[in-house]
Amino acid sequence: LQVLFRQTPLVEGHNHFGSRLAYGRDGFIYLSTGDRWDYKELAQKLDNTMRKIVRFRPDGSAQEIYSYGHRNVQA
Repeated sequence: LQVLFRQTPLVEGHNHFGSRLAYGRDGFIYLSTGDRWDYKELAQKLDNTMRKIVRFRPDGSAQEIYSYGHRNVQA
């Protein structure tokens, strides 16, 4: 096993994990991230990956925020 992506910052919480994964036609992997309920204010800030759609290559490289400001992107 190899870790390809790790959400930042590392926080505790019991809700809103995000966790939808899709492979794009462009060769990237797209992943939704949650906010664990208590960190909603981080959605608009670009120094973290909470409440975002991130994309990266299958080898874990070229990580970037694809879109941000989402509310509970679990589906």
